[in-house]
Amino acid sequence: MTCNGDETDISQCQFTLHPFRMLHISVDSWTLFIISSYSEYTQRAGVICSNNRVRLVSNVNTYQGRVEFQYFGVWGTVCNTNFNQNDARVICKLAGYDTLSNITIHTNATKYGPGSGYLIVEDLQCNGTETDIDECASYPWKENSAKTPCDSHYNDVGVNCRPVTPMRFVGGTNYSGRVEIEYKGVWGTICDNYFDENDAKVICRMKGLNTKSLAIRTNGFYGMGNESICYQA
Repeated sequence: MTCNGDETDISQCQFTLHPFRMLHISVDSWTLFIISSYSEYTQRAGVICSNNRVRLVSNVNTYQGRVEFQYFGVWGTVCNTNFNQNDARVICKLAGYDTLSNITIHTNATKYGPGSGYLIVEDLQCNGTETDIDECASYPWKENSAKTPCDSHYNDVGVNCRPVTPMRFVGGTNYSGRVEIEYKGVWGTICDNYFDENDAKVICRMKGLNTKSLAIRTNGFYGMGNESICYQA
């Protein structure tokens, strides 16, 4: 069979029949071939389709970044026009981060950088309950259809699907201890290389504690972690 790659059904592709021992039965426009040699059954095509329809592009981590989606093999971006929590919830769910909390939305490319290409969705129009991006009201999409200002990648939307990172103190008190954070279901520690007061302020702020008077403890002061990962601030 010979497809161009943009067909929507296999019946639109061209077929070349190669003669070898077989019987054939015509059914409508299709021809059913019954192979008489068992050895020919080893020549069968198989396909593994990509399920990666949505990706978040950044140099930070996998649960935040510029929103990009795949449509007929082409990667596109989403403009900030009317982009809201409903749209973000569908995007995060498809990226593997289903959450009921508010998602942080970055309405331009300042945070994660601009995308590329000619496919930009101006108004995604999801209601938040869709199981696939194709179910959103703006479907179908076309390349080069975006109008000003959405024809510029400067307005590409980005999201942070998990704006509140699970964090805990271990080996100390409610306001002190070894810092551990959770990522992809695994708890890990933070290396003390270059860890300074600015980093500590963020940690304390996450716990709702005072950031004015704080102290840093290094070299495993609160005990060594036994997790399999370690982060550097």
